[in-house]
Amino acid sequence: MIRPPSAPRIAALVAATLSAVAGTMLVVLYLWPSLQEYRGGLVLLAAFIPYGVIAWAIATLGFAVGGRRRLVRALALPCLASLLLQVSWTAPYWPHAAPTASGDPMRILSLNVNFGKADPSGLTAVLAAERPDVVVLLEIQVPLVESLAKTGALDAFPYRVGNAPAGYVANGFESDEGTYVLSRTPLAQLERLPTPNGQYVLRVQRPGGYVTLIAARPRNVLLGMAGWVDDYATLTEAAGRYRTDRLVVAGDLNATRELEPFRRLLGVGLTDAAAQSGAGWLPTYPADAIAPLIAIDHVLCNPRVTARTLRAFRVGGTDHLGLVADLVAQ
Repeated sequence: MIRPPSAPRIAALVAATLSAVAGTMLVVLYLWPSLQEYRGGLVLLAAFIPYGVIAWAIATLGFAVGGRRRLVRALALPCLASLLLQVSWTAPYWPHAAPTASGDPMRILSLNVNFGKADPSGLTAVLAAERPDVVVLLEIQVPLVESLAKTGALDAFPYRVGNAPAGYVANGFESDEGTYVLSRTPLAQLERLPTPNGQYVLRVQRPGGYVTLIAARPRNVLLGMAGWVDDYATLTEAAGRYRTDRLVVAGDLNATRELEPFRRLLGVGLTDAAAQSGAGWLPTYPADAIAPLIAIDHVLCNPRVTARTLRAFRVGGTDHLGLVADLVAQ
């Protein structure tokens, strides 16, 4: 008499099957990234590709322990192979020793301030503690700028470029187009990119020469696939134009490194500071949840700039973690 499988075995097999299906979808989206741009939902799914490691681990374990028949248990083998493949794709997130570099140091701080709702006293404290050379504030609005001026946070940054909408009280709606860049050293605007959000190409004068900084914030894919793709194309083209400079791209890029437009941006010769510095896995969004799940805020460098360290920080009132990058420009 053949006994029916026990409830724990059934649960293990169901979990394994569902996890294998999810893992397969993530693998397909990674290997054929052009598929991501067919639907916004596929973009959102692809943002979680690193979590395929968990899916394949569950599938491997579930088939190994849940199957009574040899054929069912054998399904653990392709799941294990997929797990190892998925792990290899996470190599940019593995911590390692920081690279050595000599040259012109520059500390950049970047934060999406959530429609200007970030706590001004908290942000002031971070600026005082970190003492960045350049600050990139995204989604800023006039009330936050005024609050930072009152706290004295702006005094250390006499050079400023950007725009800040009037804010909800004046406009009756929240605007995410504001971008404000602050610098301790001379700062000049080279371009404002033709995108709805404020994306600026700037020249930052440093002791060893200038550094070209692109303060970046492509539109959110949730607001429309076409706008997101178009903004990324504009940003990528701009990065390509300045690829021979000492180039840094910093901001809320509204994409993880697995997404196709972000890969194209890296393709112009940029490296993610998190991967280069050995910072490891640094998810930044949503910061107002139990824990951030995905890394959509980035600092990118071309070969003439080396990222020595990258770390995240939290400020109340915003749904993003901020980033502080210690860079060396050669």
